[in-house]
Amino acid sequence: MKPNIMKKTCTLILSLFVLFSYGQRMTYTEWQEEAKTNKRLIPKYGYIHKSANELTSDSTFISSILETDGSLEVGSAHLVGLGFNYLQQGDVKTAMYRFNQAWLLDSLNANAYWGFGAVYSFFSQTGEQIQQYNEGLEIDPLNSNILTDYGTIYLGNFYDSANTYELYLAIELLRKAYQQDPENYNTLFKLSICYYNLDDCYFAWKYWDKSVEHGGMPIMENFTRDLRKGCERTENTFDFTVFKTGIFHHNDEQAGLTRIIRTENTQIEENIDLGIQVKLSVEWIDESIFKLTFLEDLKGGGAELSGMTIFNRITEIDGNYHVQAGSANISPEEVKFKIEKIEN
Repeated sequence: MKPNIMKKTCTLILSLFVLFSYGQRMTYTEWQEEAKTNKRLIPKYGYIHKSANELTSDSTFISSILETDGSLEVGSAHLVGLGFNYLQQGDVKTAMYRFNQAWLLDSLNANAYWGFGAVYSFFSQTGEQIQQYNEGLEIDPLNSNILTDYGTIYLGNFYDSANTYELYLAIELLRKAYQQDPENYNTLFKLSICYYNLDDCYFAWKYWDKSVEHGGMPIMENFTRDLRKGCERTENTFDFTVFKTGIFHHNDEQAGLTRIIRTENTQIEENIDLGIQVKLSVEWIDESIFKLTFLEDLKGGGAELSGMTIFNRITEIDGNYHVQAGSANISPEEVKFKIEKIEN
């Protein structure tokens, strides 16, 4: 990890959509107080009953949108864009008005929830922000805008806690966003930051190059200096696919021998000395990182592992051996261990 540059880079990356350089013009407490009498400051108008005059006004507004934009979907998308323009200017109230109007026109426009989350981000209300993102992802699970900014939350958590597990959560979401929109320089830039903090210079430069290619250079100036100082360009000579499936052994001085059988979708780990045999799901996040999620205790000795999730990253390869760095949701400590592949 590179703690010496954390503060500087954190200041840069925590701007979720734009650099909010304008002073915050009201506190969240003031916002909540005003929202008691102004339902337009609440996502989806708080589902609060509207008066006859308000319903008539909504009807007139919808008719005008149909006349100017041709469809409610187009009008909704246009209003989301306007909302972010106002947010960039620091006019958070008008931004929320536009996001609510976007939702009014098309309640299935997940980007309206992206906007709601951005408003709460403006006030540093992470819990409310996540709630809006989750609702948006229920509508569109692969919405790249939401996935990118959701991932940014975990990236910020990493800078607060130095817990590598948070960094892997960020990569998981950012990679999903990248798969949907491989030209989004905001996503690419943040992926570069993530890999830089994993000391993975190959992937840090890979995503930096892609971000520059798609116009991200202006927002990357500070980070670029750090990247050039802290990471040499390297070529990837590892064939990670060799270790995606097969039978593996891991010897530990305390735990003894663990036998691992990994298929494309599942992994069974057995340690005879400890009386543990568990089944886990396998999901590859990128070429070198895979996620293990506890599925089943097969022998009754691994019940305490229920609910466990582990991110493993292959960091070195030497013949049939590879080194993995693992980070779990039950422990902030990253652990490295050597594994031997004994059968395909």
